[in-house]
Amino acid sequence: VLIEMIFQLGINGQKKFIKMNEYMKKKQVFMASLEMINSLWYSQTPKRVDYLINILLKRHDEKKEK
Repeated sequence: VLIEMIFQLGINGQKKFIKMNEYMKKKQVFMASLEMINSLWYSQTPKRVDYLINILLKRHDEKKEK
């Protein structure tokens, strides 16, 4: 997900997601997802962000099942 963000936004654009990055470090994917939704990026490309959020949440669920 982070690589996709960097591809679309550039490294400097991705670094602006300070709260989201902190949540990701803490593995708080639901809060990270909310930060993604509450962004200009989401209003500009909602389908792509929804796709990435789905990947993030699915991976989180897969890890919980193990």
